[in-house]
Formats: sequence, C-alpha cells, structure tokens
Amino acid sequence: MPSKEVSLASLSTGFTVLEKVIALLIALGSLVILYYEVKLVYDFITSGIIQTGKMSYWDVVKGHHLPVLVSISGVFGGWMMLFNDKKGWILSLISSAMLGVIFLISSRTNAMDASATYAGFYKSYGYTAIAFFILFAVLLLAPFRKKYAPSRQDWLWISGIIALLIVDKLIF
Repeated sequence: MPSKEVSLASLSTGFTVLEKVIALLIALGSLVILYYEVKLVYDFITSGIIQTGKMSYWDVVKGHHLPVLVSISGVFGGWMMLFNDKKGWILSLISSAMLGVIFLISSRTNAMDASATYAGFYKSYGYTAIAFFILFAVLLLAPFRKKYAPSRQDWLWISGIIALLIVDKLIF
C-alpha cells in the first residue's frame, strides 16, 4: 500500500508541475504573439500605407483585433492559472483553443497564396496550431477538470465564447 500512496503523490505533483509549465507556455506564448501583433499594427500605421489609401484603419483593426484580444486573454489566463485560479484555467482553455484556430486558419490561407513573399514560412503556423491544440487537450484532462470543477454554466460559457470567436475569425 505505501507504494500506491507514493505514486499518487507523485502523480499529483507531476500534474502540478505540468499545470505550471502549461500556464507559463500559454502566458509567454501569448505575450510573444501580442508583441508581434502590436508591432505589426504599428508598422502598418507608420509605414504610410494607410495614407496612400491602399488600406484603412478599419482594415488593420479588422485583420488584427482577434489575435490581440485572444493573446491578452492568454497572458492573463496563464498568469492566473499559475496561482490556481479557476478563471485563469477557463481563460487558458479559451485562448489555447482560439490561438490554435487562428494559427490553423492563417496557415491554411497564407500557405496556399503562392504570391506571398514568405508562403513557406506560414506552413510553420500549422505546427504552432497543433501545439496550442495539444495544450488545450491537456487542460481538458480529468485531473484539471477535477481540480477546477467547472460547472455546467462554465462549460456553456467556454463553448459559447469559443464558438463566437470562431465565427468572428471566419467573418473577419
């Protein structure tokens, strides 16, 4: 019997370490994505392309609002999950799923555009999408569900927000 107690304790410790690693990956990954999205928007605005009339501010907002919002939620979700907050787990679930969707759609759209300068580069977005989907799947494992004990209402919020954001991504 003592060996079972030891293995259960190590499993619990293992999942705690896994939780912290995932929280850091989501927070830091989202921070990097946020930085590059804000830099991209800044470059569009300062490049003068808007003044030429080839692009409007609305085009910039339309194309980059979702990655900015999702990465902000990922930064907060990962940070809150580090401190065992249920809302952090929920935000991490939503942001990891949505970052996976965003990278998957970008990968498919941009990799097929042969006229793009770095079309091959966008294929790596597919690997990033897979990584975020794996993080999402791991966060759905039973130990995490048991720890955070999401209610039916939590699941409705999670699925509703993800569905709404996917529709947003597909429309814009």
